[in-house]
Amino acid sequence: MKNLRFGMMLALLVVASSARVQGQTTIFFADFETDQSTTFTVKSIGSDFATNFTYDYSTHVQATGSPVTIGLSPSSPGSGTRALRMEANIAANLVESVAVYPNPSAGLSQYTLTFDTWLNNNLDGFGAGTSEYLVVVGHSDAAAAPGPAASVTAFTGFFWAAITDGDTGDFDYRFYTGTGGAPVEDGSIPNWNGADERDGVDTGWTALFPAPPYQSAGNWAKAWITVEQVVDGNSVTISVTPTGGTKTQVASFSVDAALTSGHVGLGWMDIFSASSPTPNDSFGLVDNVKITVPPPVTGAKNWVLYE
Repeated sequence: MKNLRFGMMLALLVVASSARVQGQTTIFFADFETDQSTTFTVKSIGSDFATNFTYDYSTHVQATGSPVTIGLSPSSPGSGTRALRMEANIAANLVESVAVYPNPSAGLSQYTLTFDTWLNNNLDGFGAGTSEYLVVVGHSDAAAAPGPAASVTAFTGFFWAAITDGDTGDFDYRFYTGTGGAPVEDGSIPNWNGADERDGVDTGWTALFPAPPYQSAGNWAKAWITVEQVVDGNSVTISVTPTGGTKTQVASFSVDAALTSGHVGLGWMDIFSASSPTPNDSFGLVDNVKITVPPPVTGAKNWVLYE
């Protein structure tokens, strides 16, 4: 009888879990094969930025460094090669940024965001003007642009950022929070890879992103990855799927629910004043952006328990 009861309970748990996963509703999807710019709100710090919502990345020819061309993004439903291209501080030698917010994402506190991304720079390695950041934003303001503390005010929320090169002089993976004023970089939240790994040279990152196919070990420039961010109230988990690899959780953290509820955004920022010597090679691509609600059961590790 005990085995029968256990079996029934297990079956109910499986059914409940499956129902929650199958109950996902896609509220937004953009593959950028057609012009979907009207479904986004664009915000910026400064005016030296660019967004191209139908950029054909198969036409890109690298002026310096490699690879010469860009292959198909991993989650593409077909053979289309268009994506959102973002640039900041193209030639002005100023700290600048841009962010785009899917309009249906306003007011969310429980969601899953997934997207493919490619980070491009102008060298095989790093040098002047190569260090820029892809940014993922969640906040309760009216879609403010992300950026360093000196350039942003009245920001309530969080954003995290990944660098475009392997420059060990910078923190390659960053996290910022704001509670009504300028956002502040917090080196302890999230606890990257369960060990506060903020630099690409750390072992968790080098294992995920070997070179090749990536430009430098520990950094995902010059090859596609898929990113997943799950927000459930004050709980956030971030996972990545490298080229030819498996989905791996790289961060888990908790912040006040007021910081996670609001708007979902993707951006590009340059927190250094130097501009790229070959601007056409310095950009970020985002493709196959999908937002679903509610978040799935992830089995994510709660690293906070082990700190």
